[in-house]
Amino acid sequence: MRNRIHSRLIYLVVTLIIGQCLFTNAQERTYVIDQDQSQIGFKISHLGAFKVKGNFRKFSGQLVIDGSQLKALNSKIEVGSIFTDNEERDDIIKEEAYLDVAQFPFITFEVIQIYTEDGQTKLKGKLKIKDEEREISFPYDLIIIKDSNIKMLKAETQINRKDFNLEFGSMNGLIGNKIDIELHIVVHH
Repeated sequence: MRNRIHSRLIYLVVTLIIGQCLFTNAQERTYVIDQDQSQIGFKISHLGAFKVKGNFRKFSGQLVIDGSQLKALNSKIEVGSIFTDNEERDDIIKEEAYLDVAQFPFITFEVIQIYTEDGQTKLKGKLKIKDEEREISFPYDLIIIKDSNIKMLKAETQINRKDFNLEFGSMNGLIGNKIDIELHIVVHH
């Protein structure tokens, strides 16, 4: 009789532990980036007075969200999909002297840490452009639309192109060093 009670007690404890693990893991979900609803945009100065705006039209990636908390993010951008509303400029940017699409077809980003600093949620990740990988950090907002499976990540940051060995030959002095990046990432389940 004592062994039966002991066995039932062990069974109950194991069942509760497994149930808790399943409930905890059920909250964490992986979402695929909706390329049609999302945008990865940039701005860079040209000739000191003009801003060239553009975006990438093809990219993929995933966000892992637990409840209302971002847990992970990774993305891959097809460099050849760059669009600045000027086909001639886009073709030049894709050449070896600039982004060298033939040798480096993708820009990648993967989050390595999510933290809070000065009341803002921030992420730190590895950004790889061409053959240079650097850690960058920036604040973000995760927006969850109630009664919907839609979630959005919005962020703005700035990088120095020279940190990624983006030297542009004879045009180098005409192009600004700072690149403003704007992310509007939409996912849904």
